[in-house]
Amino acid sequence: MKKTEVVTVVPGICREYRFLVPEQMEIRKAKKIFLRLMKEEFPEIDDETQRYSLYQARTGFVLKDDSTFERMGIKNGEKLIFG
Repeated sequence: MKKTEVVTVVPGICREYRFLVPEQMEIRKAKKIFLRLMKEEFPEIDDETQRYSLYQARTGFVLKDDSTFERMGIKNGEKLIFG
């Protein structure tokens, strides 16, 4: 299984996280994992994944929940914005 590192910026808490994700993972599942990890550090974060989107930083496009990192063209080291 091929994996890709993504740098996820979370402006609301002024943090940046690095995640290694399978290229075939659905964006929806990744958002759920990202939120769970952030919630450990910041329990006050709302954990409803529907309220958040992942954006590709270089284009500003929203990543579709039912798509995968590979299908969305996310490359190794790509910066994403979680908001």
